[in-house]
Amino acid sequence: MSKSELLNKILRIFTFSLAVACLGIYIGQFVPEPLMLPLMVIELIMLLAAAFLRRRKKISYTFLFLFVTISGITMYPAIYYYLSEIGADIVLFAFLLTLVIFVFMGIFGWVIKKDLSFMGSTLFIILIGLIAFSIFNFFVPQSETMLVIVACISAVLFSVYIMYDFNRIKHRNLTKKDVPRMVLSLYLDFVNLFMDLLRILSYFLKRRG
Repeated sequence: MSKSELLNKILRIFTFSLAVACLGIYIGQFVPEPLMLPLMVIELIMLLAAAFLRRRKKISYTFLFLFVTISGITMYPAIYYYLSEIGADIVLFAFLLTLVIFVFMGIFGWVIKKDLSFMGSTLFIILIGLIAFSIFNFFVPQSETMLVIVACISAVLFSVYIMYDFNRIKHRNLTKKDVPRMVLSLYLDFVNLFMDLLRILSYFLKRRG
């Protein structure tokens, strides 16, 4: 399979994964609130499992679609909140902006000739820092201003991760077996960027109002 064919396959599965996640968001409205926390815990466990399985290249399509479904369900409360707070038009704008950034950074990562593998360690360290901040914020809530600053850093990080992941597809020796894990990586890039943009837009719209 050529690089172009592999990329096309990854993008097709990625698009389908977004559709599955949207279905999950729809299902989320029917899920009782007490079940949301257990589902979030399952989602976290699956993320940790994915990090382990990626090294062994054993992420299956079943694992991928189960994860994105649960991810969609657990996203529902946040999506409902933003729909209520800033309106459907702004949520749609955030989604389209995420899509534009995804396409632009994806194209840039694909066409650049240089292998960007050297960026992996730095990006991962920043990601760990953001995760650590999220855990700290859970126990010691931070100000809205601090949260939006972190959201801006996160948005930049995942934008760069999109470029990095597309560059990986081009420069690494990937096969059909790698498709699910690459789709999962792109899905996480997209969803995290989308949620960051929603937080940023919500913050500035509230300040303007």
